[in-house]
Amino acid sequence: MIAFVMSGGGSRGALQAGALFALREAGIKPDFVVGSSVGALNALHVACHGFEEEGVVRLRKTWEKVHKRNVFPANSLVSAFRYLQGKDSLHGGGALRKFVTKQIPSGMKTFGDLLMPCYLTATDLRSQRLYLFGESADSEFLDAALASASIPVLHPPIPYQDLQLVDGGVLDNVPAEVAMDKGALEIWVLNVGYGGQRLQPAKGVQEIFGRTVDVVLTNSLFKDLDRAMENRNIQLHHLQLNAFRDVSIMDFSRTKQMMEAGTQAARAYLMSPKPLSFKQSPPSEFIAHLRVPGAREWVSASARHTVG
Repeated sequence: MIAFVMSGGGSRGALQAGALFALREAGIKPDFVVGSSVGALNALHVACHGFEEEGVVRLRKTWEKVHKRNVFPANSLVSAFRYLQGKDSLHGGGALRKFVTKQIPSGMKTFGDLLMPCYLTATDLRSQRLYLFGESADSEFLDAALASASIPVLHPPIPYQDLQLVDGGVLDNVPAEVAMDKGALEIWVLNVGYGGQRLQPAKGVQEIFGRTVDVVLTNSLFKDLDRAMENRNIQLHHLQLNAFRDVSIMDFSRTKQMMEAGTQAARAYLMSPKPLSFKQSPPSEFIAHLRVPGAREWVSASARHTVG
């Protein structure tokens, strides 16, 4: 099975849309998708509209419509007022919910309605643990996707059952291990987050905050790759999409250029692919202790021995 795994990275999610176009062009199609943060929104779009040409073109057109007001609607004065009022975030979540809802085909509400399996992650602030959505066909996907994309402080947490959910990238920005555990033998990671490169110093409050969030959202990438290196049967293609590295995760002014850069980067990789080769992990019998309807706690393989 082939899986696409899409990381978080705010506005840099446009790079993923471009890379997906190149993968479709090369005839590489996923059996299922996995996403965290903005990658969850891209993964959901693919699962809603499919990976034929029409669906990929639609994703690019959707990104062309994205504006800061759709994601971070408040200006500095409104954000300051929200802070002084003790609100849960500097921006309200209504604009993002409205924009995402418009992209969902009529009649689609649950994971079972989607055209392919879609797994999304979100972090629970109450238990400080990661939850996985997509295993329950009758669970609705909208709140799961919005929770995964809700950057703490910038967006309000999403209440779900007894959980208080925020960005899945807080605990696992590149959830490649989910794809491994779901049986993928070929994994394409579209990583638009931090990949180990040295950056120019951040300047200004917004850029420093954005960079800090970016670093937090990518803390588990190398751990996941280390875990995978112990195996041999799985091929993992790690596409680190580095273009526009110094653009803030809140800057949507160069979306078209980002998509083109993502397409070119993926095409370059496809000319000489260098997958990491892993041995397939044995099927896990693990069942997390913390469950709510439609979701279960996700515990990485490396940490499972610590859970009683």
